[in-house]
Amino acid sequence: MVNFLVTFFGGFLGIHRFMQKKYVTGFIWLFTCGLFGVGWFVDICIAFFQMVKGRENEGEKKADTGQANLSGARQAIQPQERQKGQQEAGQATQRGQQEAGQATERGQQEARRAVQAAQRIQAGQSQPSGQTGEGEKKGFWAEVKEKAIKNRQEAAIRAAYKKEEEKRKPKIKKIRHTREFTPEERQTLDMLNMEIIKMESDYKNKRITDNSGVLRLLFQKKAIESRAEWYETIELPPEVDPDTPIYVDEEAIRNSITELF
Repeated sequence: MVNFLVTFFGGFLGIHRFMQKKYVTGFIWLFTCGLFGVGWFVDICIAFFQMVKGRENEGEKKADTGQANLSGARQAIQPQERQKGQQEAGQATQRGQQEAGQATERGQQEARRAVQAAQRIQAGQSQPSGQTGEGEKKGFWAEVKEKAIKNRQEAAIRAAYKKEEEKRKPKIKKIRHTREFTPEERQTLDMLNMEIIKMESDYKNKRITDNSGVLRLLFQKKAIESRAEWYETIELPPEVDPDTPIYVDEEAIRNSITELF
């Protein structure tokens, strides 16, 4: 009956063939709508005849075996089945006892952990971060957090040591020195100044239209002046005595970084 109903209502999708584990033809029925309806109609007819034939066979079997079933129902349980039931009951009892023992042991462990936690609180000891209890492993994010804190602490400590070392290095400074001009250099500079003034005056009075020569004269003047100056590089003494040991408060750095998380 069920096969006939499934074939009648869902046969064009091949559902009845999937139920019968005929997957190849089931996919063919699914993509071709029951083989374009022909295969669907044939399967409906086959399912109908199977349903009628099955009902007739069931009627005959009921008529032949009806009396036997009535007499068999009144018989006592066979010894083998009775023994099997006793074994299963014994196994179930044993499993129940084992589970009860495990539950009792887990309860005792939880009670011990609660007592230890209460003792820590009374003693003013906080439970370390990343651990949920005694003997338990830290979680993934707790380990990542602790690793990040540790890396930042180490980086901050290295930076503090580097900063202290930089204070011990001598500072570099340039000192500018000059000398007096020679008579020839002074005469040349005076001539260049006079030419610059004359050229600017001519350009202002529009006697000349190009004032680019002034730049050339200024470059010549700068070249002569640069001969009379030089720079000396010296090292200034450091602010801190190099022999003094470096001191960095690593504990304070760790505490300040830990508070950021």
